[in-house]
Amino acid sequence: MRPVFWALGALTLLAPTLAAGQDLSVRAGYGAPPAAEQLLAKIAEPTVMTIAADADPLERARLLCGRLTPTYLDLLNQANPGRALAPSTSEQQIVLPACFVMRPAATLTRLAEERLSDFAERVIGASGPRTLAHLQEDNAGVAVEATGKESGLKVRFSTEPVVYSLRGEAAADPNAAALALARAIGKQAALEPEAAATTRIDELSPSNGLFERKAVSCPTSLSATPDADWPFNTEAVLAALERNRQIRVALNMTLAKPVVVAVADNGVDQIGGANFPAAVFQDNDGEIPGNLKDDEPNGYVDDVVGVSLFQEGAAPGPAPLGAILQPEHGTLMASLALGGPDFRAKAPASADRVRLLIINMVERRKESVNLVNQERWLYPNKGLFEAIRFARKRGAAVLNLSVATSQLVTDFEEQARLDDQLVIVVAAGNRATQYRDVSLYPASYGGETSRIPGRFITVGASNRRGCLADFSGRGAKTVDILAPGVEISAYGLGGMRETLDGTSQATALVTFVVAVLKSEGLKSPQVIRDRLFATADQRPDLAPYVASSGVLDIVRAVNVLSDIVRRSGETRDSYMRLDQDIRLQDVCADADFNAAGRVLRIERFAGNPLLRVTWRKENGLRETFDCQAPDEAQTFSFSSLTGTGTLKLSDVALLIPR
Repeated sequence: MRPVFWALGALTLLAPTLAAGQDLSVRAGYGAPPAAEQLLAKIAEPTVMTIAADADPLERARLLCGRLTPTYLDLLNQANPGRALAPSTSEQQIVLPACFVMRPAATLTRLAEERLSDFAERVIGASGPRTLAHLQEDNAGVAVEATGKESGLKVRFSTEPVVYSLRGEAAADPNAAALALARAIGKQAALEPEAAATTRIDELSPSNGLFERKAVSCPTSLSATPDADWPFNTEAVLAALERNRQIRVALNMTLAKPVVVAVADNGVDQIGGANFPAAVFQDNDGEIPGNLKDDEPNGYVDDVVGVSLFQEGAAPGPAPLGAILQPEHGTLMASLALGGPDFRAKAPASADRVRLLIINMVERRKESVNLVNQERWLYPNKGLFEAIRFARKRGAAVLNLSVATSQLVTDFEEQARLDDQLVIVVAAGNRATQYRDVSLYPASYGGETSRIPGRFITVGASNRRGCLADFSGRGAKTVDILAPGVEISAYGLGGMRETLDGTSQATALVTFVVAVLKSEGLKSPQVIRDRLFATADQRPDLAPYVASSGVLDIVRAVNVLSDIVRRSGETRDSYMRLDQDIRLQDVCADADFNAAGRVLRIERFAGNPLLRVTWRKENGLRETFDCQAPDEAQTFSFSSLTGTGTLKLSDVALLIPR
């Protein structure tokens, strides 16, 4: 395990022997002197942020760091030479040096069993004489020892741990970097291995937040030419859905119907407008909008197209500009959960598979700081539990979550276990997190060996070449599949199209595909995971990073009523319906004839006489192995929309059973 180092102000010195790493987790107590701010900016990677036209760069910096000291303003100007840090008429990029995150606090709760030093340690990150003196000064008569009852204490600032990637010489010797920073803070400091944390323990952070980049190899054999059909070929997907419809009609099957997709985030802009018309939402017919009553009742007030969990009766729109980082995030996710702008522009009514249910998890808090009333907007961890509970009550089939927390939310787990049909699609995060080293939730629920196996799909990001994006979370035991997450276009605030990177974008695209699969009749999360894994564009070089060893192939995935075949020597897939199910003994000479399970994928590689078979065992775990076909000459009869025929096993390069 690679440790992450904490630099904490005003603690007793501990000096364990630490292994080398490349991350530094920083928490500065009640602040850091200028020398420490300057050193942190020197040794840690900065954040590069795109600022929209007319937006204030300093406000974005303030949202990142909590407060802007004179030293940090100097560093900000040095990092952006020749650029006026003021609103511009056009989009601009600014470089934000690493900072100690200090946010104005309020009257915070001191627990009954907490000594004053315990309280200070929990909310400030330091409990030295200077910190305690500030608390005693601001709270006259405060008891030093535990009082046995809860009370409120005024706090000037609270601090948050932030993980930064080290750069230059600091990356080569992180121990020395952490010690140097501790000395610069000017107090004795504790250095100890800890799990990475990007927010306070009681808050979520959007998975499109701070980026860290750790490059991975990308095979030179892959084309460097950008995919023209990015992030997917809309016409091919529409053709697949039409093929499914024709098969349903021919076989007298029930036609596909839209399903409810809950997007739990920070709200959606312009509900009812051109990009999000009323028809795309799952209306609650039993609720009378705007009367501030729970008409059904179901425990929620005015939950017509969704709910603002912590603002009773409010429409689930975004928080005000400047209140939170990335106020457009929820709008982008909803746009992509519908298939994205290009798909929506071309899709006929028969391809409309999603009904959105909007869940705004942002909480507005009014707090007093030094007798000055302030507003704070945040994502509390309890939003995870409240979001899944609301989604279940309103009949959602899919839940999109693109947020992260380092805290295990047990109530959320309990809700997830209650519904064995709800598919929860979550983002792997943009901190290049290696999930064998750290746990972040809900991403860590992905994988087949999860605490809640089969219910979650954790999504990483791929670039245009089909390789792991350098910022994407990774880990074959946790991250299930990659999906396009670079240069993804979607509707943001004000109806404007924005093109951004992130595992959030990849997650919303997978959410769209899962919704289509649900609408086509695939019910259980396990069957849907099987479909995504079997149809993925698989490559051995991705095996260390993602469980499926592959990238989402939307066109293959949604062809659910056809067996997908690629014949040897061909470059295009064929779609047919074989007249028999493919059994393990049909393709493996040494197969156990009594083995229970399901063949997911059969593949043949040039120069290899064996077939590679992916098999879902009866116990639910996947297994991939090579085997000799019992009879290469055996044939399978098939039918298609254009006729009938036979398929010889020796001609098969790829077969994905329906």
